[in-house]
Amino acid sequence: MSQLTTEDRLAIQELMAVYSRCIDFKRWDELPDLFTEDCTLDFGAVMGKHQGREGIRNFADMLSNTGLTMRHYVTNCIITGNSETADATTYVLAFTGEPGGMHPTTGRYEDRVRKVNGRWLLHVRRGIIEMPGQ
Repeated sequence: MSQLTTEDRLAIQELMAVYSRCIDFKRWDELPDLFTEDCTLDFGAVMGKHQGREGIRNFADMLSNTGLTMRHYVTNCIITGNSETADATTYVLAFTGEPGGMHPTTGRYEDRVRKVNGRWLLHVRRGIIEMPGQ
C-alpha cells in the first residue's frame, strides 16, 4: 500500500465538503452515495446510529422532516492513511434552526474513509456535537 497522494487528500477533503452540501441544500438523494455499502453513521444519543446505505436514507428522511435550515463549515481536516483507507478528523461549525433564527454549534467528525472503485467514500462517520454552553 502506498502513501496518500495529494489527489487523495484533496478528494477526501472534497468528500467532507460534499457531505455538508448535501445536508445544507437538502440533497437527500445524493447522501447515501457518499458512503460505503457497509457504512456506519454514528451521532450518539443526539441523532442515533445508522447502518448501511438504507440507514443513511433513514437518517436523511429524519433530517428532512425537521424543517430546520442548516449551514455547515468544515475546517482543519487532518488525514492519515494510505492509498486504500484513511482516518480523518474534521472540525465543524454548524448553524441550525428556523430561517432567521439559526444557532451555532461546534463539533468534529471522526471518519474512516475507504477508496472503492477509485472513489473515496465514508465508511465510518462519528459525529461529535458540542452543544453551546456545555
